[in-house]
Amino acid sequence: MDTGGPRTNQMDINNTVGHFDLVNYQLKELRNAFALATILNRTLILPPFWCGLDRWWAPHAGTIPGSEFKLPFICPADHVLDLENGLGRVWDEAEHGPQMDFREYTFSNHTDFPVDFKNSAINIIVCQKGKGYCPDADAPGTVDVNKVFLQENLMSEQIKMVLSSVSHAALLKFNTMKGAFGNFTNEADYTKFFRRMNHLGSVWCCIDAHPGHIHYDFWWDVPHTDKFGRKWQKWEPKPGP
Repeated sequence: MDTGGPRTNQMDINNTVGHFDLVNYQLKELRNAFALATILNRTLILPPFWCGLDRWWAPHAGTIPGSEFKLPFICPADHVLDLENGLGRVWDEAEHGPQMDFREYTFSNHTDFPVDFKNSAINIIVCQKGKGYCPDADAPGTVDVNKVFLQENLMSEQIKMVLSSVSHAALLKFNTMKGAFGNFTNEADYTKFFRRMNHLGSVWCCIDAHPGHIHYDFWWDVPHTDKFGRKWQKWEPKPGP
């Protein structure tokens, strides 16, 4: 976290490296969370986002000139996600898979949030096979004191089968998103999910260049073609288009 802030304190691309390292780590985990919400037909409560740099529609070195606060900081979701034209847009489900509903991260802490929902939450413990108790994914998971173990990196149909035993639960709480989702069993479902996630990243602004904005990319860690047709083998902060 300490390396997620400004690197050079200048309005240049090198100053953004720590920020994008920090945000990209969270995007990868959020991608897993959206995949899980998709296959389980659930509404996702977004996590808080930590940003290493503030966003402002003019060049800056981390914070808006004249403002002072500690970096990194918990930033608004729309600093990272395109809520209007990405998450909030109604996409063709035949091309982009099912619509994904979400709530902001303070949703379950609201005073009107039903107490019985919180008290009946099921904790999903993502575990590693061969390390401690971590049952095989060959049957619905056994609920033990409000928790179920889920072997890491399972395919979507395996996850659905294991968690079918808690489909009645109003709230599922995963202990981690790392390894919580392997991939879609059906390649066509992956393709649709890829297309949808390709449109969900917002934009960071700005270094002192033309253009100076840099788009977030949910697929930064794998070779891919982004929503602008740019081909990436290894993603790096790049202004434009």
